[in-house]
Amino acid sequence: MKIRKLTKLRTIWKAVSKKKPNLPLVAKISKKNARRTKKNYQGALGVLTALTHPNLIKLYSYRETSSWYYLFLEYYPRPYETLTELMIKGNITDPNVITIFTQIAAVVAYLHQNSWGHRDLKPCNVLFNPITNNVIVLDLGFAMPTSKLCDDFTGSPLYVAPEVLEFKKYDINQSDCWSLGVMLHQLLYKGKYPFVAEDLETLAHVVTTQELTFPKESETTKIRDTLKSLTHKLLMKNPQVRMNSNTLYESLKTLSTDAG
Repeated sequence: MKIRKLTKLRTIWKAVSKKKPNLPLVAKISKKNARRTKKNYQGALGVLTALTHPNLIKLYSYRETSSWYYLFLEYYPRPYETLTELMIKGNITDPNVITIFTQIAAVVAYLHQNSWGHRDLKPCNVLFNPITNNVIVLDLGFAMPTSKLCDDFTGSPLYVAPEVLEFKKYDINQSDCWSLGVMLHQLLYKGKYPFVAEDLETLAHVVTTQELTFPKESETTKIRDTLKSLTHKLLMKNPQVRMNSNTLYESLKTLSTDAG
């Protein structure tokens, strides 16, 4: 059963067998765009064979033919849904935000501590199970080692850091943290982006020059104020003063304890 077609060069299938019902997803990646797809395949393969984490998608095996790359990945059926789907419903409470984001921060901190960056963090690449409250981070196709500065434009424009939009060499860890800030803002404000524009050129100008402001609220709480403060620290334009993933994770753990 085919469950999702991503592009003409990459398709994800759900493996099916009458004898083995719990088979994985199969990511089938074409070699037609050889340089790009090989890099994406090697990035996902490199990080998923080196690292395991309870909130990171699991790789079972992989295979390569003359025309295709194959990744055999953990399958997460309903009630798992993407954060995009969750935000569309618009009923995420602040305790939900803490539960979800603590797990996301745990994964990203783990990647960074082990010298890997995600480079494509966004709501559609995160799954959430509303029954178990479990989070799974997906799509490591743009993952790269963080041993040196990066200089290629990668990721979705609405989630990439100012330094990426300005085509500067950038620290992958800190650009990931900007993406986390955008996601956290969206979870707090029903999917709203902190910076918006009609085209990439205008977006780059807005992100690099406009100060972050939060929507007006009739009332607030200590927990919400803290979440907004974390968002602000993640969306610092200067990557050298931007909050890092480990500090974010530790802050969220403390906030979770206080909220409980």
